[in-house]
Amino acid sequence: MLDSNNMGSHFKYDNAGRLLASYVETENHENLYGGFKISAQYKQKYKNANDVSVDFPSTLNNCLTSGYKEMGIQLENDFMATFENRFKTSVIGGSGVFSYQYRWLINAENKEFSNWTTGNSLQSIPYAMNSCQNASFDKNWSFIVKVTDLVTNKAIEKEYSSSTKDCQFNSKKWGDIQVSKINNICGEGNYNFKIHLKDNSKQGNFIYEYAYYNPSLTFSQQNFINVTSANGNFCPNWSMIEDLNCKYGYRDYINIAYRVTNTTTGEVSNNIIMFMGDETPNGIFYPIQSLNDVGRKYLGEGVLLQLTEKNELFDVINVNKIVR
Repeated sequence: MLDSNNMGSHFKYDNAGRLLASYVETENHENLYGGFKISAQYKQKYKNANDVSVDFPSTLNNCLTSGYKEMGIQLENDFMATFENRFKTSVIGGSGVFSYQYRWLINAENKEFSNWTTGNSLQSIPYAMNSCQNASFDKNWSFIVKVTDLVTNKAIEKEYSSSTKDCQFNSKKWGDIQVSKINNICGEGNYNFKIHLKDNSKQGNFIYEYAYYNPSLTFSQQNFINVTSANGNFCPNWSMIEDLNCKYGYRDYINIAYRVTNTTTGEVSNNIIMFMGDETPNGIFYPIQSLNDVGRKYLGEGVLLQLTEKNELFDVINVNKIVR
């Protein structure tokens, strides 16, 4: 039977003349082959019977799925940071309507992965620590993504793994902080802050806190803010420092103390950072801070200075120039 567009309809009956299924003809589209697609199917169920009375040919239940191209997954490291990298999952084929689940490596030595986490096509994945000698380590981003087609219920998985080399990172300080623009937690295009463990397999219960560093107070006297419920994420209030290389003469700046407390063991990791952000826009006025000689030496956008609780410099990176 043809309609006004010259597209056909087809009906399938059983031997008793009962309608089993109806099909309509479709054209080819970008991600879908044309042909006769099932539009309805019917099953007989009798009173007091627990099962369907008619067994359909298996092709009936496959008609809907056979028109879609075979599914495939492509993975791309979309954004690199010091702790979490953002990965992009692109699906080839399928219906175009998908759900995404991820599980990532948390213990490289024991090959232990996290539980499945529901996400989307862009997902932030933390590294697992590959321990080396002399308290050094490499960062290992390994994960599995599972994509399920919500129309056909077909699910496929793909693994990804990448790692730094040369054991260039130090694990003596087991608490750490990531500053990046990996997400929009603090607004689009703004730096966001995340306190985290260097080793996600470390045992215990942890509290994450930060404070606006006051050098006239001891570390324990700082006015700490608990951000454990936000998984260590926070958006601080900025100050600004003079920078003659900036168009309007100032740069966003922040001086923060942060600590991670293991309530199971009583261990505490104390740290201080100085961070130079974007150029301060014209007309924006933050409290003006002054830099010491160390800070002035490393002045520039994206520069993160890590200091001990005694204000001794132990690490300098530019978060916008992460090299793997």
